[in-house]
Amino acid sequence: MNIVDLSCGTWHVLALSADRNTVFSAGSNKNGECGREGNTAIFEPLDFTEESVSQISAGYCVSFIVGASSKKAFSFGKSPISLQKNATSKPLEVKALEAGVSEIAQGATYAACVMEDGRLFTWGENKFG
Repeated sequence: MNIVDLSCGTWHVLALSADRNTVFSAGSNKNGECGREGNTAIFEPLDFTEESVSQISAGYCVSFIVGASSKKAFSFGKSPISLQKNATSKPLEVKALEAGVSEIAQGATYAACVMEDGRLFTWGENKFG
């Protein structure tokens, strides 16, 4: 397995294959943040076949994937920053973000997204401004 990107969350890890067609995950998965049902301590591939992946981001209880061709964001797990109405173990498109996502980064209770045109979007708890 050749890996080109790795992202460590609080309770889980995401890894992106060199061909960018497979995202592997391992960890607690208590809230679906590994992108499947059940807990696993070994790396297993996610069921994400929509397109190749340009970027991965693991956080507290949520994960993000950025599609290589569509430049859309997909999230899975349980957290207000996932921008999904309910927790999910299947990657779902983040409808609140338009296409053109370049990169997503996240902390425990917030996230930031850089768009291809240079715009920056942030969201989350905003407890400390």
